[in-house]
Amino acid sequence: METLLLSFCSSHSLSSTLFLCRSHRPLSLCHPFSLSPPPLSLSDQNECISAELNDCSPLAACTNEPGTFSCACPPEYTDISPTGAGPGRVCENGSMTTIVIISIVSGVMFVLFVALLLLSQAKKAKF
Repeated sequence: METLLLSFCSSHSLSSTLFLCRSHRPLSLCHPFSLSPPPLSLSDQNECISAELNDCSPLAACTNEPGTFSCACPPEYTDISPTGAGPGRVCENGSMTTIVIISIVSGVMFVLFVALLLLSQAKKAKF
């Protein structure tokens, strides 16, 4: 269950800032809101405008949501974010994984080809 904590920070100006904190993660994430003098209005800060306001991977797409944000790795990347960190925090280039797999398969096929060639040569030498 998610617990939301609302904390209030005041300054000497007519405006104050509210922070909506999500405490279900190892580190609490607090998102600032602006609170204007009467009539009171609540406006959301776009955390996606600056890397200092969100913890998305530099490769991920950041989406601003009311009171929070979400991150998503691009389709050509693999999301390898640690458990509990949320998606889109660590994005790995998926094409690099494909290159490694193709290289390993090619190497195994080459070794098998050489082994079969040597085996056929050995059989010819016996006869």
